[in-house]
Amino acid sequence: MVRTKTEARKSTGGKLRKDMSWTNIGPIVYHNNFFNDHTGKQVLMSCDCCKADGPIPPLASWVYYTVHPDVLQEFDGCALHGSLASRSIERGGPFRYEFFFLPEATAEECHAHYSGEMKARGTIWRQIRKVNRAVKLKKQESGKEEEQNSETESYNRCEKAESRPISLVTFDPIPLEVEEGGVLKHDSMQHPVYSQLIPIRHEHDYETLGSWMFDRMKANWEEEANGATHSARKMG
Repeated sequence: MVRTKTEARKSTGGKLRKDMSWTNIGPIVYHNNFFNDHTGKQVLMSCDCCKADGPIPPLASWVYYTVHPDVLQEFDGCALHGSLASRSIERGGPFRYEFFFLPEATAEECHAHYSGEMKARGTIWRQIRKVNRAVKLKKQESGKEEEQNSETESYNRCEKAESRPISLVTFDPIPLEVEEGGVLKHDSMQHPVYSQLIPIRHEHDYETLGSWMFDRMKANWEEEANGATHSARKMG
């Protein structure tokens, strides 16, 4: 589920603070926790973190809508995401995965539910601002100066092909500029809620879900969420 207005490809340069490392230190802990959405239905939040990171989940998230009518009670969000996206792809930081269960819902119904959820609890930007205010206040109290940034690198190592489709839903499109006389193959403004099948594995790795997610690595929203997650964990 992707909101196209968030400008997923926009990056702030791929820079992380010099003390900010996502290298796994110590054992990995897998979390699968339930909470209630704005309608009172259960939602599963899954994430895997280093044990040293404690119970604070990452702010950056991917949202999945499970519309199959039969969902197992022992549903494991971490395991499902691990089968959807290649583990060989190095991300810019940690993610949490939210699974909403809407049996037999359409893409439009999922979009309406997601919009209601964001209206009820706000987006990650509200949480990011809250963390940033707390960090600023703590620095003022301790007299510490702002920390400088340093660049980090990431590498994309692809896996072999395996074909299993999933629906990628985009909505709230931004109008695209077209040269005079030009024609768009797909005018997103004509499809305010658009669903398309995207394979999990494919002989051409750039056409897979994992590659689509990787292309959006270090987007502005992800970098800000990663920074806020790191700061929140440092402050406890």
